[in-house]
Amino acid sequence: MINNRSETEEMLDLVANFFNHATHFLMMEERPMPGGYFCLADTVNGRPWFICSFGIMLEEKWPRYLHFAQEKALRLAVNPSHESSWQSRNEEEEQWGGAIRAGQYILSFSGLPEKWDEALCLAVAFTHQLINMDEAIAIADLKRTPSPLEEFSKLIRRERIQS
Repeated sequence: MINNRSETEEMLDLVANFFNHATHFLMMEERPMPGGYFCLADTVNGRPWFICSFGIMLEEKWPRYLHFAQEKALRLAVNPSHESSWQSRNEEEEQWGGAIRAGQYILSFSGLPEKWDEALCLAVAFTHQLINMDEAIAIADLKRTPSPLEEFSKLIRRERIQS
């Protein structure tokens, strides 16, 4: 359980590390410099425990990213049989993937491409030992196209190399 300052700081450090790794890969694809919001929420009601910004966001983008990070978490909470917000994704309603259930928490990110949002959450949850590798792979491989499994693998490999 994340119930003290050091555990919160540890999780935010993980988010920052994996955000930087994702940025590295996205820059290799010549994507613009990203930014976004991470949200840690309660798995039962979707209430945010904390929200933090990462990277650089255009002035017109940050309200949307903040909204989507919270919306993904809340949508996942109201669908208790789902492990990923991708399972209730609806482009017409602007409801995107990028949040996962990890024990008593929901981890959500918005601001990267959708697969990277979810890969970042999977990498943080796995590294923080909220889920094991089998659970991470099962969430990433929920019979969808495109799957964030490759991005998750890239993040974990890069973290292990740099550790």
